[in-house]
Amino acid sequence: MSALARQVAEVRTVADKRLHTTVTRAPRRADPALPGVLVATLKTPEGKRYSELERMRRPPTRTPAPP
Repeated sequence: MSALARQVAEVRTVADKRLHTTVTRAPRRADPALPGVLVATLKTPEGKRYSELERMRRPPTRTPAPP
């Protein structure tokens, strides 16, 4: 591996870490309660098959017919 390739890899690693830190801190800056709310969407409620996040992610499977 050349010196240039090592430097590029190192810069990418630093940039990736900085981006990850920025993205993970953004919800807390927007609203201190938001990280807890986001984690709650990952949990599957008792008696349900999907988490709230999965429900929001999926498009509706049945659409009403136009009148």
